[in-house]
Amino acid sequence: MSTHTDSYLQLRENPEFVKMIAAQEAEMNKRTMYHIPKSNVKKAASQINDGDILGITTTIEGLDCTHTGIAIWQNKKLHMIHAPIPGSKVQITGTPLSEYLIKIKKDAGIMVARALEPKV
Repeated sequence: MSTHTDSYLQLRENPEFVKMIAAQEAEMNKRTMYHIPKSNVKKAASQINDGDILGITTTIEGLDCTHTGIAIWQNKKLHMIHAPIPGSKVQITGTPLSEYLIKIKKDAGIMVARALEPKV
């Protein structure tokens, strides 16, 4: 985000946030992250659960993800709940996630995050 401030209204209007975002990005970049290429999403889908958070990875230099959504299984196929355009209603992809990704050239694949059960 810190290298693409023109893409984020909040950062354009509040340049003082960029330094904080850059520091958070530096911390996150220390972590090992795994990417599932879009050509492998169909094969990896069985490991993805309803409610997992999906980050759509990109080929755009300086960005990891350009879009997010939540995994949902319908008719034994993995889809994504998301808001495709800012300000639009939340919807479920009309095609399975693997097909949805193929249509968008700059989409490289996905990253998956799963919430952990709280420790009681």
